[in-house]
Amino acid sequence: MTALLLMLGLAIAADPSTPHPHNLVKPITSKPAAWTLSAAQQAQLAKGDVVKSSTRTKVGGTGRAAQLIQASPDAIWSVILDYKKYPARVESVVSATVYEGAGTNLFYVDMKSKIVGFETIIYSKNVLKKSEGWMAWSLDRRRTSDVKDMAGYWRLEVVSTDPPQTRVEQGTELAISSFVPGMVTSYLTEQSLVDGLAWVKAAAER
Repeated sequence: MTALLLMLGLAIAADPSTPHPHNLVKPITSKPAAWTLSAAQQAQLAKGDVVKSSTRTKVGGTGRAAQLIQASPDAIWSVILDYKKYPARVESVVSATVYEGAGTNLFYVDMKSKIVGFETIIYSKNVLKKSEGWMAWSLDRRRTSDVKDMAGYWRLEVVSTDPPQTRVEQGTELAISSFVPGMVTSYLTEQSLVDGLAWVKAAAER
């Protein structure tokens, strides 16, 4: 496990008092464009399945996934933004706390996750544009996180109001060491997004 963590570029030394040492992933500063799907992907989406894609880059990888959720954007946002319930809803999350900017459109989250018995801490800066249907996050560079670099977004688009149906898209970009096996990058940029859509869908449709 230690070898894998080193390959992923994990700092293994989260420290809220020290600035993050890496700046490799550009933060998202405007609404992400809607993912243009092929006819086959649109049919897959219409059936209720998750559509996903990932790409390996020079410094890591990117990924995105989309799914139709039978709920309104307000219901979905209430799930995404309810960090105190993350430990109960997301298997890998140990704790999630908003440590600055609670209730505003610029807030910071301290999230501790546990994977195969190993805990990691990520301090994220979150920009919420609910009226525009999107939210983006990147690392809070005032603090050191247990990951080389990451950024991501949520994008919501109303498909129908009666009954409520929303297309939800999630994307991520990460920076890791160049010798990480492709299957590891694919997991981090695909399966994690699929899992994220799954728990949001389950909670929002409940």
